[in-house]
Amino acid sequence: MSDLFSVEILLGILVIGTGLSFLTYRMKWISGIVAFLSGLLGAIVVIAMGVMDKLPEEFMEIEFFDGLQISLGITWFSYLFMACLVVLAPLVLLYSLEPMREKATKTPFYGLFMLSLLGGAGVTMARDLLSMFIFWELMTWSALLLIGNDRRPAGRAFKIYLGFGMLSAGGILTLIALVSSSGYGMDFAGVTASVLDGSDGYRIAFLVIGLIAFGTKAAIIPFHIWAPEAYTYTPDSFTAFFSGGLSKTGIYGVFLVVDVFIGMGILATYGSWNDLTGIGMIIAIFGALTALIGGMLAMFQDDAKKLLAYSSVSQIGYIFVGIGIGGSVGTAGALYHVLNHTMFKAVLFMGIGAVIYRTGEHKLSRMGGMIHVMPATFWMFLVGIFAAAAIPITSGLASKWLIYEGALEKGVGMIVPILFLASVSAFLYSFRILQGGFMGQLRDEFKDVKEAPLTMMIPMAIIMIALIVFAFIPGAPMELISRAMGDIGMEAPKYSVIELGSGVGTYSGLVVMIATGIGFVIACIMFFAGPRGRHISLRDTFTAGEEPMDKMDRKFHYAFHFYAPYERVLKPYFGNYIKKGWGKVYRGAAQVARLTRTIFNGDVTGYLWLIFVSMIIVGVILWQYGGWF
Repeated sequence: MSDLFSVEILLGILVIGTGLSFLTYRMKWISGIVAFLSGLLGAIVVIAMGVMDKLPEEFMEIEFFDGLQISLGITWFSYLFMACLVVLAPLVLLYSLEPMREKATKTPFYGLFMLSLLGGAGVTMARDLLSMFIFWELMTWSALLLIGNDRRPAGRAFKIYLGFGMLSAGGILTLIALVSSSGYGMDFAGVTASVLDGSDGYRIAFLVIGLIAFGTKAAIIPFHIWAPEAYTYTPDSFTAFFSGGLSKTGIYGVFLVVDVFIGMGILATYGSWNDLTGIGMIIAIFGALTALIGGMLAMFQDDAKKLLAYSSVSQIGYIFVGIGIGGSVGTAGALYHVLNHTMFKAVLFMGIGAVIYRTGEHKLSRMGGMIHVMPATFWMFLVGIFAAAAIPITSGLASKWLIYEGALEKGVGMIVPILFLASVSAFLYSFRILQGGFMGQLRDEFKDVKEAPLTMMIPMAIIMIALIVFAFIPGAPMELISRAMGDIGMEAPKYSVIELGSGVGTYSGLVVMIATGIGFVIACIMFFAGPRGRHISLRDTFTAGEEPMDKMDRKFHYAFHFYAPYERVLKPYFGNYIKKGWGKVYRGAAQVARLTRTIFNGDVTGYLWLIFVSMIIVGVILWQYGGWF
């Protein structure tokens, strides 16, 4: 039985599943079944590890060349992030079987899906920087090849993701170079030792490069602009895994840099404020701004997937607030929100993907009334919205409560108002997608739309049930979080099955659910006890309930420019300044590239002059500093 709990078994399942999915990609249905079964088998192994409290005791080492090897292993901290990917994957693969069966795609969707899963899981299993880089690139390139596979045009999204992927990979390579130059090995113990013995400049450089490398993949501001483009233009069946699962690898990397390689002890030597390190404060502020700006930008989106993409950016901001705050409560809140975000973001992209599958429409202003023809999808999507907005009856409230409590406990109340505004924006964009997509008038062309297929609803139902169950017993996920925090030298806050504790207060899932239930009952009594209204048919608001005229311009749909008044007021403050800044970087790099092409143009005479000038410059420098010898 112990052989089951090994890195080799789990890695072998994913590798074989990836290979078979590629080999059978022309037989799409068979390829999908193969991917689903291999993903399910991997998820069973991972779940069994957690339930039986048994992780592989030994690392797996693979030697490529003499002295060059990679090391793989699993700790409880890496297990938490690995579980987010491996357990989510078979649910998304099951969801994808029906919509992908009819897609006329030229790329091996399931092979690339499994390769991204293998890469993401490998990142969490890596025990050295080289292993992490190899799996990081597998994950990045497989996702890159899926951009535009479902929608056109997607060239801009492809280029943006490629550029930021190169930035992230370059950051990891720079970390490898830094550690190698310090004389330590690339394993995690060697990286930690290099930081401990390094100079202040080395530590600061390591921290900044690490945050850029991994924060880019997590989509933290100002490196977030790839996410709305990439999430929008990847296949609807993959986006749930892209946002819900793969984004966690960037957060995992940031946790490694801040809490494992450097540690709060070293960070505290660079100044602290109310028991919060100065660097932690900077990370928390960036997280809060990400939560706010992402939420505000989500409000203005008419494309349903782009709205959810900006929502994902906003939710990642909360996690960075918890990372920056640190301590027992803040770190627990960040890890708890990692689990919650995996679930509710997956069900949200699945829900809107089901609507897109049935209608072929992405724009909210062209949807409406889907609750009448897809009621089951609506209710599951609604639970996901509740979790994202931290509304009771879901576990989304528990993780955000811990983050808020962590901020108050550390005396950084200035962050709380920013998070409160971010929460307001979450309510607003949640209302927009609900009202624009599911409520209101059902368009004539969608009257014959059917409910989502069973294979699409089952994964959504499983995630929905988990979000509701953990609302009753918020302490259940804390068992895994407690083990993970123990691996990085932290103690989890006090908790029981139904309660979470902090230095400020106590959260009881049972009390919250009972109070919510009582409020719901009272509202129902008031509704049904009052005078009954007359049933009227739904019409767009601009017609005042009258029958709309034939061939009337559809732009008058109530969801068109839904938040136009807010946009007019807020857009000057939440404009595309970050995009414009990256645009200037792009134009500057393009000018450098054009200059380089004029020099390296294939003309031998030009190369000879370049060598001659370079020799003169080197000679002058050597002569200035003591001659050639």
